[in-house]
Amino acid sequence: MTAFLSPRWIVALPARNEAERLPAALCALDLAAAGARAQVGVLVFANGCEDDTAAIARRMACDLSRIDLAVVEADLPSQDNHAGGARRASVEAARHVFGAHPQDLLFTTDADAQLAQDAFRLAEGAFDGAADLVLARIDCIADPFDPAPEAALAWGTPAVLWRHKVRTLAETVRTGQVPYPPLHDDYGGAGIAIRFAAYDALGGFASVPFDEDKRLVLAADRAGLRVDRACGFAVSVYTRMTGRAVGGMATALAQNVLRAAQNAPCLVERHDMTLARLLRDPSHASAFTDEPAALEPVEAAIHGLDAAMARYAARPVAGTA
Repeated sequence: MTAFLSPRWIVALPARNEAERLPAALCALDLAAAGARAQVGVLVFANGCEDDTAAIARRMACDLSRIDLAVVEADLPSQDNHAGGARRASVEAARHVFGAHPQDLLFTTDADAQLAQDAFRLAEGAFDGAADLVLARIDCIADPFDPAPEAALAWGTPAVLWRHKVRTLAETVRTGQVPYPPLHDDYGGAGIAIRFAAYDALGGFASVPFDEDKRLVLAADRAGLRVDRACGFAVSVYTRMTGRAVGGMATALAQNVLRAAQNAPCLVERHDMTLARLLRDPSHASAFTDEPAALEPVEAAIHGLDAAMARYAARPVAGTA
């Protein structure tokens, strides 16, 4: 195994029965490593696999020249045999295999995710700018093995855009200026980068069936860590209908299929209520709020948020004539 100098990237990638999708994920990591200043180690944590996931990863290690690839096979106990348990265990396995230092950069992703080619470089720039945690924008791509109906994607896309706009408006209210580039509101485990020191200070991923990623981001926000949502760091995930975790993307897509079939409108928090809430406390951005009391069609909400940001953009910047 390659001897690394710190700091470096250490990638934790949990996988279960992902022989079909894992090769694309590893090739994308290898391409992205070409643009990284730091060296990149990748740990595939093959948990409870009944296919060739681990064997395929080992065979690919010889062909991926830019990353140091290791594979650990495991069968987690029942109390940890779920998404959060596997993600937490994959981080600990990667820490052990690569001998992680506190200032090393942990990147956690999924076996069906493909990292953008410039992602490591952009994330390094964010860490240079004093970020403690960098969240990737999650882009969706069609799954060739288990495609989601187009109606499911079309129904859910405006709501995703709305979340991003609420996050951007929250920062606008906080600073008095519209951020550029706009912020996103994704927090998926397919694209979280954090220094090991900060990860450990937050207690790491919770061993829970789902939302372990959301819990870590919430903990970072509560702790006052600097969370970067704007650097362009991106990862693509498959829109698969059969997921590996209850409560994940596949669950959301299945719900969208039903809503689209019923011609149900996509309703979100009314834009005036969103603005009033953010004016009270801009830290209360969209993704982590309780069910809103007043709703409107998502298209109307987006129009209202755009109008609010336009008013901020038209204001003179302090200190200018």
